[in-house]
Amino acid sequence: MGTTPLVLRLDAEYVSPRDFSAAVGEWVGLLYDLERVLSPTPERALTWRITQLSRGSYMVEAEAEPTEAAVDIGPDVARSLMRGPALIEQGERPLEYTDEMIERVRRLSSLVGDGTRGIQLIAQTIPQTFTITRLTGAKIDMVISQGYMSIGSIEGALEALSIHGRPNFTIYDAVTGRAVRCEFPIEMKRKVLGALGFKVSVHGEIKRDATGHPSAVRNIDKFRRLGIRPTVPVESLAGLFKGLSDSRQYLAELRGE
Repeated sequence: MGTTPLVLRLDAEYVSPRDFSAAVGEWVGLLYDLERVLSPTPERALTWRITQLSRGSYMVEAEAEPTEAAVDIGPDVARSLMRGPALIEQGERPLEYTDEMIERVRRLSSLVGDGTRGIQLIAQTIPQTFTITRLTGAKIDMVISQGYMSIGSIEGALEALSIHGRPNFTIYDAVTGRAVRCEFPIEMKRKVLGALGFKVSVHGEIKRDATGHPSAVRNIDKFRRLGIRPTVPVESLAGLFKGLSDSRQYLAELRGE
């Protein structure tokens, strides 16, 4: 069973115990956050161990080993750890980074100065190194204000559909009541048509606004109709489709009514 080593190193002339402890704490928190976001199941996917601690070079190494029968997401965590701060420094939001994870990067950036030139993240198995500096933290407010993407599911009533341009449908989020545009692959069309008027569950990349509310879903990989009765009558949905001689009958046939 493979392991994934990751290193945190402070490029510094001197570091106070408080700053070193804070840097390690944010780094470890980021590792656990990435594991939680990237894991395909709610259970723990990795076991983390400290394998090296060096006071002379202000360095700590941790090693991730997949838990029994779990998929090894250690390499995915390593890649996301390297890619996230680099994208933030370019003014882009990493898909898998929540606001709290971005705030961890901000807090690491705030430790640069007073003898610390940078905070290095090292993934030997990729291999990659990225150095967090003050510049990284300077872009964070702009990144957070853009909203963000996350992987997950939303539920709501499917009440509108368009196959012009990029096929998409609109659901009304069960939590916020807001309309959410969902882009879907054309081969999913019949399944989507059969769910019109029903409450559905959609899993994919969720775009959220600055307040955290979902506004769009793309790259849908799971779509499921919930319940056996529609939440919206067929009559209110008929007429949505051009080119169908009897759209009301067509919808009823698709849904087995």
